[in-house]
Amino acid sequence: MSSLENRISADLKTIKANLDQIRDSDEFTGTTTISNALPLTQVDEITKLKLINSLLANLSSTLDTIQWNINQVDESLKVTNQLIDKWAKILVKNGEISELLLSQSSFPVGGPSDYKWKGSTTDNMLYKEKVTKYNNLVNKYNGLKQAREATERKLRQQEELRMRKIKEREEILQRRVYGSKYRSKPPGTRSRITKK
Repeated sequence: MSSLENRISADLKTIKANLDQIRDSDEFTGTTTISNALPLTQVDEITKLKLINSLLANLSSTLDTIQWNINQVDESLKVTNQLIDKWAKILVKNGEISELLLSQSSFPVGGPSDYKWKGSTTDNMLYKEKVTKYNNLVNKYNGLKQAREATERKLRQQEELRMRKIKEREEILQRRVYGSKYRSKPPGTRSRITKK
């Protein structure tokens, strides 16, 4: 911005000096001719017009530069506003996250009175402890499940053995009653006893 201010200041000083020159030359009212072509007043007027034209050209270029600089400032302000908006959103999210971490409404299993955030190292340690507890519970559950399955298997085997023994006893009793030719048949089928 200071280079813009310096440029404007220098251009304004140049314009002022040129205007002072024009004012000073107005006091000159000579009638001498240059090369016998034009009277001195007309040459003076042409010189003044050329000076005014150069001042206007300088002024126009200065105004163009000022317009370009104003556009640059406008673009910078737009980008700055976007950055400020993003920063404000980041601060809001940061505040929300801090509230979640530090508030007692976000608590682990122990309850709201047990939990206060004490940093990532402590949280990592607590996490590892919970993972260890979880793994221990999973191992205990799997052990109990296997023991239960083994017990059920054993009970099933005992029941099958008991049913086999009952069946064998019935067959033994049937043989005693009906003789050695008796074979157990499925219910509803007739057995033929043939004599040889």
